[in-house]
Amino acid sequence: MVFKGKYKMVVKVLESRGRCEAHKAGDVYEWSGQTLTRDKPTVAPICPVAWAAIQPKVYTMEWDGDFPWHGDTFVAACPDYDNLVVFEIKRVPI
Repeated sequence: MVFKGKYKMVVKVLESRGRCEAHKAGDVYEWSGQTLTRDKPTVAPICPVAWAAIQPKVYTMEWDGDFPWHGDTFVAACPDYDNLVVFEIKRVPI
């Protein structure tokens, strides 16, 4: 059984500081149901530490949850402060 929320989630890397080997500004990922895909084969898989930090927001927004101070777009960061990566999480109606 595949569960799909009301939205497709688009996760975009806004900036990458430090020496993060996985993410570059402009990298885009899409979450739809249970699959995280990359927009281009040259984009690295998402870092597990970064995914653990943003996953609760992705799931909440996918299922029509709300962060009243953010609306349909949420900005979150990887917890590695020496190699900071900032992500924009946006919901798109299916």
